[in-house]
Amino acid sequence: MDQRTTNFVLRDCHRDRFYTATAIGDELQELIPVEDERRLALYAANHGIEMPDPIPDWVVRFEPDASYSVDWANRRLNTFLPTPLLRNALRAEPQTEVPPLTQRLLKSLTCGDEQVQEHLLDWLALLIQGRTRIGTAWLLHGLPGTGKRLLTDYLLRSLLGPEHVVRCTVTDLAAARLPVDELERALLVVVDPFDPHATRRADRLMQNLNTLIDDPVLVRRHPTPSVGTEQPNHTNVLLCADYPDPLSLKPEDRRFNIAPASLARLRLTESEFELLIDPTNGELAAFAAHLAHRHFDPQGVARALPHPARTVITTCDSELDACFAALRVGNLSYFHELLKRNELVMESRDRNRLKRFCKRWTRDAAAGRTSRIFNEQLQHLATIAAGRYVPHAAFNTAAKRYGLRRRPMWNRDERKTGRGVQIRFQPSDQLDDTTRGAGGFGHSGTV
Repeated sequence: MDQRTTNFVLRDCHRDRFYTATAIGDELQELIPVEDERRLALYAANHGIEMPDPIPDWVVRFEPDASYSVDWANRRLNTFLPTPLLRNALRAEPQTEVPPLTQRLLKSLTCGDEQVQEHLLDWLALLIQGRTRIGTAWLLHGLPGTGKRLLTDYLLRSLLGPEHVVRCTVTDLAAARLPVDELERALLVVVDPFDPHATRRADRLMQNLNTLIDDPVLVRRHPTPSVGTEQPNHTNVLLCADYPDPLSLKPEDRRFNIAPASLARLRLTESEFELLIDPTNGELAAFAAHLAHRHFDPQGVARALPHPARTVITTCDSELDACFAALRVGNLSYFHELLKRNELVMESRDRNRLKRFCKRWTRDAAAGRTSRIFNEQLQHLATIAAGRYVPHAAFNTAAKRYGLRRRPMWNRDERKTGRGVQIRFQPSDQLDDTTRGAGGFGHSGTV
């Protein structure tokens, strides 16, 4: 194999950009953009190469999952440059075991769950070996200090390269348009801290996350005729939250792998920390070699892991759906059962509030009156049913899904106009089989 070092200059025929490049054989080592032909000529003179006229046109693409680097015959150039750590790992002898300190880190992140840990390792192995969009994401959540940033910033960033591991905030991803140009060379998008409550557009945040996970192409914000509007999507998403259960998912959602909430901090001495992240004399090279040669089932990795941790995450949406479905059909029994089922675990404030609601609605139902439920009371109901705070986006989406249109109406207690819904609750003995269940759909109780 030809291992000669070749310095050359080129023009990207699609973007009209000039580059200087260095390759060893057919493997790209360096690619530097330059402003104009004058600088190309200076580079050629400094490296003792003849300045071509005209500057040769090449097809320049970021294709991290492709097998070629420099295709001399067809003048194609792959701009993905593996880090020395990744290049050495792909050529190294396979490492069957995860190094001990790295094992401690993974155990901390997965709360000691071996099934979750193995699935996370398989996912990381596919990321390192395939370097393309997997189709599922990960949520690592729990207390600060469990090792989330240690994994993303010190291990994965060193392995894949800083430009391929992009950190985003929820504000960035809740913007009206995805920052597609900034994600052009991203293999891993790390959202840290992941706090949907920090933005009022949590609905847009989740929509953009789903786009990154699902879509094979992303649409550029400022398209040009030569480049086009679409950009291949190679990104994978890793969410890191510093408190338990930050995400609400629908039970049918299969995009997210959920690790159990980690509630114990990772304790490392300074020497252990250095040994863990050192790519030369530490564990990082061995961990990279393990991921680079790990055997896994690609189809299994591309599916979200069915795990009890998902049950906790999906509880919020499923209970919220049940609550709003009961409101829609005027199912008063649901709220009496909710109170009976959770009375011992509810906070006293929520328990007393739900008791007052049930008492008032029971009187209204007996008198044949509609019950007025204002927006603040609806939000209290949602929080009580879900057992935790419900983000505004999830609340509004559920209200819209079940047709709970909040209209202006007079609030007799506060003597002012507020937005809310009017529900005609049915006494328990008048509920038929289609409306008795919390999620049943009978006639609408809203008027």
